[in-house]
Amino acid sequence: MSYPKFKLVLLFLLSLDVLFYAFWGTLPHFLETLSWLLLLIIYELETLNVKPIVDNIMSIIRNSLIAIIAWCGLMYALDQAWLDVANFALWFVMIIVFELNMRGPESLKQYQQHYELISYSVLGGLIIVAGIWLFSSAWLDAFDAIIWLITLAVIDLDVFKLDKTQTP
Repeated sequence: MSYPKFKLVLLFLLSLDVLFYAFWGTLPHFLETLSWLLLLIIYELETLNVKPIVDNIMSIIRNSLIAIIAWCGLMYALDQAWLDVANFALWFVMIIVFELNMRGPESLKQYQQHYELISYSVLGGLIIVAGIWLFSSAWLDAFDAIIWLITLAVIDLDVFKLDKTQTP
């Protein structure tokens, strides 16, 4: 399967994930998952230099989605759902890294080792969280975590070097 088709399969699975949370999850989980999916699509469009709307509007949408995700993290903390809080915190670090990468890729090049260290540390933390959900039989959360982990590893970090458009 080609890399672009694999990305489409992941987007389809993530869309199913949003639907699962719409029917069987909580409102914060649904809103967070939907926001993450929309952010992923925005980041992909920006990476491909596709601009369906003006930059200012795209920035407002992106910042609004990040605010919704932050609100969801606050709801997890208020509910004392500490595993959700840990998962949220790790992903929020990735938002910061992605935003830095999107807004200043040239300045980030000098910190490439730090970027990779942070990204792979977050990936490791997310694997631990997914494992805890899996072993505690929290199937929806485990499915969500695994699909997003695969997406992070394949699309964002390209750990398998599948993206032939990237220069080595």
